[in-house]
Amino acid sequence: MVSLEHNSSYRQKLTQKPIVNAFVEFIEGREISPANFSQLDKVLFNLMVACRANDKESFENQYSDLSRREPSPTAPYAYNDFLIFVLICGTEKFGLTQDWISQVLDVRSCSDDECKLTTLTLKNLLSKNYSSTNNDLPTVITFQNILEIPLLENELLNSTYSDIVQNSFPRFNSDFLNLVILRAFDVIVLRKEILGRGEVSELKEFEKKFNLRVTSISNFLHWIIVGGIYFLIIYSYFINQPFQDLVKPHLGLFNALGGGGLVVMFFFSKRLTTFNERLIKRFWGYKKDEL
Repeated sequence: MVSLEHNSSYRQKLTQKPIVNAFVEFIEGREISPANFSQLDKVLFNLMVACRANDKESFENQYSDLSRREPSPTAPYAYNDFLIFVLICGTEKFGLTQDWISQVLDVRSCSDDECKLTTLTLKNLLSKNYSSTNNDLPTVITFQNILEIPLLENELLNSTYSDIVQNSFPRFNSDFLNLVILRAFDVIVLRKEILGRGEVSELKEFEKKFNLRVTSISNFLHWIIVGGIYFLIIYSYFINQPFQDLVKPHLGLFNALGGGGLVVMFFFSKRLTTFNERLIKRFWGYKKDEL
C-alpha cells in the first residue's frame, strides 16, 4: 500500500537527484528547479520547462536537435523513460510529429518485464490507446493529467486505485514507474471520484474531530497528572508521620513551592499538552508529517 510514510521517504530519497526532483515538479505542475545537469539531463530539463511554460518554439528546437540522432538500441536516451515520457507529452501538446519517438521505442531491446510494460504503455500513449488493460495505467493517468485531457473512465480509475492501495510500495525497480504511481494516486484522490465527494468530506470532518478530541484528551491528561501529583503529596503528608515532621517546620516554604509549581504548570500547560498530543497521535499511527 502507498502509505504516507513510504511515499515521503521514497520521494525524499529520489529527489536528492536534481533531474528526478525536476521531473517530480514537472508531473506535479510545480515550478521546475534548475541545477547542474549532465548533457542529456540538461536537454530533459529544458524540454520540461518549455512544455510547462507552453513555449512551443523552445520545445520544438530542443526536440529537433535531439531527433537528429539515429535511433539505436545501445543509445542511453532510448531507455530514458523520463525523457521519452516528456517528449510524448510535449509533442502531443504542441501537435508535433512523433515519428522519431516511435522509432526510438521500436529499437528498444527489453529483457525484463518492467521495460516491456513501460515501452508498451509509451507506445500506446502515442497511438492514444489509453484504455488498454495492458497499459501501466498510472503512467496514462499522469500523462492525461499533465495535458489536462479527460481521465480514464471511472471503472479503470477505481481498479487503478485498488491496485495501488493493495500492493506494497515501492512496487517496481523503475523509479519512473514508482513516481507515476504516486502521482496517479494523488490525481485519483483529488478527483474525488474514487472515494466519492461525500466520503472525502467525511474523512476531512473526521480528521478535524480527531484533532479536537486529541487536544481535549491531552488537556484532561495534563491536569489529571498535575492533580495526581498534588494529591499524592497531600495524602503522604497526612498518612506519613516522618514526612509530616519534615514539612511542618517549613510549611510556608513548601506552600510557596506548591503554589509556584502550580503556576509553572499553568505557564507550561500548552507545551505539555502539545507533547501529550504528539504521544497520542503516534500511538494511533497518525501521519508523521503532522506531528
